[in-house]
Amino acid sequence: MSSKIIKYERIQREQHVIAGIPVQVSYDRFTTRFTIAAEGCKKYSKMLCFWPVHNAKFTINSNSFNLKIRYFLLWSAKVTSGEEVVVQELLPRRRRRAMMLLGYSVFIILIKTIMVIMAA
Repeated sequence: MSSKIIKYERIQREQHVIAGIPVQVSYDRFTTRFTIAAEGCKKYSKMLCFWPVHNAKFTINSNSFNLKIRYFLLWSAKVTSGEEVVVQELLPRRRRRAMMLLGYSVFIILIKTIMVIMAA
């Protein structure tokens, strides 16, 4: 019988193709550094810290792209070019984890609320 061990990942990484170029996206959970690298060099790097909204611009192959990061209740990091969405989610595992954590929190609050109402 095999069991899956969920290990802690300090740095979460994904790879996407933007403008025909492979792009590496990483997020360091300890330092909150978000990095986009392409063609062997960093195109964008910033520590997100405690500010939940970030907007930035970066270029790949002389094409300009907009980066939108939101992480107040749910994680969202997407790349757009004008009005066109190029990459819907840069770190899909992080988004899934945030959705599960939010769902779990709402479920626990709901159970506690029901227990308080029934005890009264």
